[in-house]
Amino acid sequence: DTDTVTITVSAVNDVPTVTFPGNQTLVEDAALVFTSTNSNSIGITDDATEVSASIEVELTVGNGTLQLAEVTGLIFTTGSDGTAAMTFTGEVSSVTTALEGLTYQPNLHFNGSDQLQVRVNDQGSVGSGNVEESTATVALTVTAVNDTPENAIPPEQTTGEDTPLAFATGNTNGLSVSDP
Repeated sequence: DTDTVTITVSAVNDVPTVTFPGNQTLVEDAALVFTSTNSNSIGITDDATEVSASIEVELTVGNGTLQLAEVTGLIFTTGSDGTAAMTFTGEVSSVTTALEGLTYQPNLHFNGSDQLQVRVNDQGSVGSGNVEESTATVALTVTAVNDTPENAIPPEQTTGEDTPLAFATGNTNGLSVSDP
């Protein structure tokens, strides 16, 4: 004797997963590119993929800017590409494409510690359960470089014989030396 029982499996909203590299080190004034080629990519997986739903992603750094590899399919709700902080929505595939090649550019002459913070919110688009969110932080160490000193000199100056010539910013012919 054989009987058949119907079993219904209901989807449950899973927490998004953020994969990220360990601490990253770069030199002052140089960009850091997050890619699988560099073995430092940032990835996101979520069950929103199953229904082509959008997720929300927030990226922030304290001492530089972030440039996404691609913005197709993304809608910015805060900030914009090429800034220190941005929030956008898009399907997981669009977000993944945008993050593969994400570039961190520290502020000019900045050196020290920074952090790339990633927040992903699945907006509760799949199954039962709450809206789920994940965060990740990548420590960034920007090492100083010995910058070349910069000299600023005025154009050619003329003065009469036995007449002193004062070099001063008030005379618009000042001299300066800086070591950024």
